[in-house]
Amino acid sequence: MELSFGQILKQHRESQGLSIRQVSISIKITPTMIQDIENENFNNLPQAVFLRGLVRTYCKQLNIDEKEVIDSFDSITKFEKMSARRSPIETLSNEIKTPTYVWLSRVFIPIFIMAALGLAALAIVFITKKYDKEIQTVINPEVSAIHKVQDTKVSDTASGTAPNAPVAAIEPGIVATSKELTPTKITQVITLEPLAKTLVFVKVDDSENQKIILRPDVNVTFQALNKITLKIQDGGAVNIIYNNKDIGVPGVFGQEIELTFPK
Repeated sequence: MELSFGQILKQHRESQGLSIRQVSISIKITPTMIQDIENENFNNLPQAVFLRGLVRTYCKQLNIDEKEVIDSFDSITKFEKMSARRSPIETLSNEIKTPTYVWLSRVFIPIFIMAALGLAALAIVFITKKYDKEIQTVINPEVSAIHKVQDTKVSDTASGTAPNAPVAAIEPGIVATSKELTPTKITQVITLEPLAKTLVFVKVDDSENQKIILRPDVNVTFQALNKITLKIQDGGAVNIIYNNKDIGVPGVFGQEIELTFPK
């Protein structure tokens, strides 16, 4: 009669004069588990995949050929050895598919970022051009901002030497003048050359204050009959030309100053 794996192990242990306790100490499992293996008491033993390893260890401890024992174990437990199935790289790449939303995010997110950057660049260009041309003023009905002029020459009328000659701006910029003024009456001409952005309040003769935001490279010229009053938020940010005479920067950066012409 052919012996089962548990009977084979028990027979070899006893023939070698080893006790269950001695074997348990050697292979580091409890005596109860040794006894359950020999009696093939599977209810108290771990799953076959783990138990198979213990049986092989038991065989090595007894120094016996494990083939007969393992064949018996596999037959009784109907154990099927699981072999690792290796898939080629191509198969794995086909099995692992990128989710659609991940693919779409990889395609459209860079496009969205580029579009956003492009729009931001266009907005910056638009705003820059807008503020280069714009000068914000609050002018009463008596005063108007006329136009930008290109003539940098002061007319004789501006200096008062030719009463009948037309008026020309001192510097390229915006000319602000009273509607009541005529070329024969203008005696005060002031041009502001901004060095940095600043706020200025201008009072021409008896008109109300004009609030103007000065910006670099945009000169502003004012003409008056008798008097021009300036209140400059940053005295170091403006150069002043008065009746064709460069009087320079009236203050220092951060200093608020008030000037009246003629003094």
